[in-house]
Amino acid sequence: MKTKLSAICCMLAMTAFVTVALPSCSKSDDNNEQVTPPNNNGGNNNGTTNTDPEGTQDMALKVGNTKSVINGVTWVNAQYNLTGGMIASLGKVSGLGAITSIPKTGWQTAVPISIGVGYVIYNEATEVFCRIYIVAQDGEGYHVKYQVPFRGAEEDLRFSSSEVSFPAEGGTQELTIANSSIIPFTVSSSEDWCEVEKIQPGTGVKITCKSATIGFSCNTTITLTQSSSSKSKTLTVKREGIVPNAVDMGLSVQWCDRNLGAINVEGVGSYFAWGETEPKEEYGWGTYAYGSSETNVKDIGMVISGTQYDAATNKLGEGWRIPTRAELIELKNKCKWESTSVNGVDGYRVTGPNGKSIFFADKGGYTSGRTPSYTTSRFYGFTANRDYAHLSKAEWFFIFKNNNNGKIYPAISGGNYVGIDRCDGLQVRAVKGKPYSDAESYYTKSGTISGHDYVDLGLSVKWATCNLDANNPWDYGGHYAWTSSINTWGSSWRMPTKEEMEELLTCKIEWTIYHNSGGYRIIGPNGKSMFLPAAGMAFNPDDKPSDMDAEAEYWSSTYYKNNYAYQFFISWDENTSYGNQTPYVWNSNTSYRYPIRLVTK
Repeated sequence: MKTKLSAICCMLAMTAFVTVALPSCSKSDDNNEQVTPPNNNGGNNNGTTNTDPEGTQDMALKVGNTKSVINGVTWVNAQYNLTGGMIASLGKVSGLGAITSIPKTGWQTAVPISIGVGYVIYNEATEVFCRIYIVAQDGEGYHVKYQVPFRGAEEDLRFSSSEVSFPAEGGTQELTIANSSIIPFTVSSSEDWCEVEKIQPGTGVKITCKSATIGFSCNTTITLTQSSSSKSKTLTVKREGIVPNAVDMGLSVQWCDRNLGAINVEGVGSYFAWGETEPKEEYGWGTYAYGSSETNVKDIGMVISGTQYDAATNKLGEGWRIPTRAELIELKNKCKWESTSVNGVDGYRVTGPNGKSIFFADKGGYTSGRTPSYTTSRFYGFTANRDYAHLSKAEWFFIFKNNNNGKIYPAISGGNYVGIDRCDGLQVRAVKGKPYSDAESYYTKSGTISGHDYVDLGLSVKWATCNLDANNPWDYGGHYAWTSSINTWGSSWRMPTKEEMEELLTCKIEWTIYHNSGGYRIIGPNGKSMFLPAAGMAFNPDDKPSDMDAEAEYWSSTYYKNNYAYQFFISWDENTSYGNQTPYVWNSNTSYRYPIRLVTK
């Protein structure tokens, strides 16, 4: 009898077990399959052993109702999964108070819902955590207890490293939080070149460092602030700078081995509007710092090398600066240019008088708007000299290209000829060292007549030390169409004759730089010298002078014929068709505009 009773009891127990396990059917929203609600025993589980934490709330979480959400994002779908946001299941717990920390692993976008199980859910949009405990099944859903926001364990943030370093090229690194659980935090960076974002839901930080464009190595501070308090933790991010080399090529200044902003010698580098010290995304009058149109431009100086408007000085430090036009002409004419390539990038090797060289990549061009023009076969680099006659036009710039059956033809030009404005973005190749200038003692005056100084070179006439209408010996002065007697000085001053100009050809003539002006040191038979600035010329009244700092062209008073008159000419440009730097006296159209150097007996 006892055995029989035991068998009956066992059967009843099995029947009860089967009854609990029977599924109550529900249709899936997606495929109409029948789904069994987990742990659906229809009872309550209020006998938790943990005291509910302060701020605990109750909620009926409806199955399949996307408007019945917790923490603004998580709901129960028709498959009885918690979904929406990020969810970590902690397994069976004794109540909401038993959930004391935020796990670093196990995060999913959907997990089965079960009675008596604890979860932590995370809303990525608001960066808020919530702890939730499933109390019981409740009609069409579940009775849950939750707390939002949930801060987790109270402890200080710890990093896997106290310092992060990047090369000049920049890159991306991930920094892991060393705590065993997630401590909610926000993260910020003190510099724009270092971007930071949380690795969701808070296990670390992703650090993206932009490549260095110019300048020295630099640091920034990343600050992680705990969401539950004002506690914060900082770490240092270091980025190596671009370390340009100053190459002594046997010229008046040293030349940088790369473009301003280039990581390597073959790089394009950054673009700069003339007088601006920061690169930007778009170039034009709408973004230019010193003017809004061709008729509204601020005059920031004739030569900005080494000033507050010099991008090279600003980015590389004292001693570095944008080259003057005369220094670029020196590079152009004193160096050997040849086609070559560096790391697969075509360009030009420029070798100085002492055999040392630098490389210019054959790409980059200039940019007006957002897109660079001439991205191959061009280099446009600003000089420090302001456009002489057109304030709004591009300042003088350096360009090189292949020309004359493949011969390399570097040139110094002005923006008026190609439509480049000073607001456009050009590249910069910096120089280092103070601008060279002939010593003042080279050019001593011999006397003064009617308030104007002259020098006696030991020739048949005495030569003025300044051009007509110039303020000093290195100033260009005016440019004039020819007449036989242009003279505003009076007294015995006059224009030189053809024969008197030919006397200059017997002197020693050397190209040089004097107060940022390229020109010619003319040394007479008696050893005395005068400086003749390479003031260039203009074809028409409305043209600005061209070939300044390279070509010296001066009127004589002697008429030739057919509207031609004689002029003194010397060019320090081996690429011209005039005879490779050989000075001569020849004739030119009287409508052309040249400077004048007066003489006296």
